[in-house]
Amino acid sequence: MADFPENVIGNLVQLCILEGLSQTRLKHVVRLEGRSLREDFQKYAKTSCSIKMKTGQPILHIVGVDRIASYYGAEGALKILNTGASIVRENGDLLMVILKPNMYEFSDILNAIANVHLKIIRQHGALLLYGRKPRTRLYFVEADFSEGYPLPALTPVL
Repeated sequence: MADFPENVIGNLVQLCILEGLSQTRLKHVVRLEGRSLREDFQKYAKTSCSIKMKTGQPILHIVGVDRIASYYGAEGALKILNTGASIVRENGDLLMVILKPNMYEFSDILNAIANVHLKIIRQHGALLLYGRKPRTRLYFVEADFSEGYPLPALTPVL
């Protein structure tokens, strides 16, 4: 993002980060305290509404389950994800939830909440992707540099 002027980034991107994770003091960074689930979720929702009103476009929400679980506990994280998924569906937005492999207790629950569940795995040094919901075939993930910059390319594995 270093190639974009600060005012462009501020209009297109809002990062909500928990206190203590970064000392960055930029206009497009919203700091959450990590003490009160209710207060932080309200602050996040207010930021989302502001972006939606400003742009009139759907919002891409990206959430790391490990981070919210470490601050709010497993129960709090599930509450956030369940409520968030409902709000995202209602508003026509997109929620991308990143779940690390060691967080088994969340996998089945998130699969029930999600409309689409994609899984990325590494086998023999190759990056592979497949859909668990809906079930899809296996794809090899690689970078395509034909445009002069990397774009993801998916090749079906036969």
